[in-house]
Amino acid sequence: MSINHHALLDAVLRDLSDVQRQRRLLGTRLLRIQRQLSRLRLQAPHAESSDADSVSKISGMGITEAIRHILIAYPTVLTIPCIRDLLENDGFDMSRYKEPLTSVHVIIKRFVSRGLVVQTTAREQAGYLWVAMPAADLGTAAADCDN
Repeated sequence: MSINHHALLDAVLRDLSDVQRQRRLLGTRLLRIQRQLSRLRLQAPHAESSDADSVSKISGMGITEAIRHILIAYPTVLTIPCIRDLLENDGFDMSRYKEPLTSVHVIIKRFVSRGLVVQTTAREQAGYLWVAMPAADLGTAAADCDN
């Protein structure tokens, strides 16, 4: 049985073209969603401007502080993968972590155990929501989670 290399090459080229087109569409959609997310975050009724501004500067923070800022800036139930994606989207370098999801999960569990975050389950998936507390206690609570 002989392989028709010409037909195989044509099929692979069509696949490549199709995947590249999908990639461009996803890139456009991703940019649109990121812009929409930025606008919504700034319009959140409870968000203080200092929190919204600092999220865009999380690249210099430790992971615990960056996660705290993400949870405060996005006042909705977030999953662990979503928190990781928001960290990366807002400029935090997750490449320093061998297992980024595990790192985020450990910190979230510390927040939960200290009552800073509540865990909820929706559609068989765990989600986490920051619980409001006085601003004076935020720095202390986040520092406690580093231990």
